[in-house]
Amino acid sequence: VTLTLTVEESVPAGVYPLTVTDNGPGNQIVAFNLTVSAFGFSLSKNTDISVTQGATTNNTSIITVTRTGGTSQPVTLSASGLPPGAFASFNPASCNPGTTSCTSTMTVTTTSGIGATPTGLHTLMVTGTAGASTATVSLGLTVSSSLNVLLTASPTNIIQGGQVILSANITSYTGSPQ
Repeated sequence: VTLTLTVEESVPAGVYPLTVTDNGPGNQIVAFNLTVSAFGFSLSKNTDISVTQGATTNNTSIITVTRTGGTSQPVTLSASGLPPGAFASFNPASCNPGTTSCTSTMTVTTTSGIGATPTGLHTLMVTGTAGASTATVSLGLTVSSSLNVLLTASPTNIIQGGQVILSANITSYTGSPQ
C-alpha cells in the first residue's frame, strides 16, 4: 500500500506531525513529521550590459531564476536603479522555475539626444518576487556615446617655423554631449 500526500501551495512552511492508522488486521500505527519548506529561489545574470546611448543592440542580459527549496511558484521580475532616460523590460515578465530553473531576457533601452541617458557606469538591482519571497542580483549598466572624428592637416609638408591647419570633421555621432 502506498500513501501519497500532496501539499497545496497555500500550506504555510513548518513541521506537521502526522499519524497514519491501519484499520486492517494488523492495526499498525505510524507517526512521523511532515516538513513543508517555504519556496526559495536565487537570481543570477549571464552578463552586465554595455550599450551606446539610444542603441537597440547589445542591450540584453539573461536572468536565471533557480529554485532552492519548497514548492515552485511564479517569480515576477523588476529592475531598480535605472538612470534617467533608461527603461527595463523582461520577457517573460515572470517565470516559474519548476523543479530547477527558468530564464527571462532583460532588455534595457536608453535614450540619446536632449535628455539622453547619462553616460557612465550605473548599478541596477534586479528583484524577483514570489509571494513573500524575494531575491536580488546586481547588474552593471555601462552607457557610452559614440563620436567619430576625421582629423586632417594642411599642408602635409611644413618647414620649420611654418604653420599647419588642422581640421576636424565629425563623421558620425550617437548620443549627446556630456
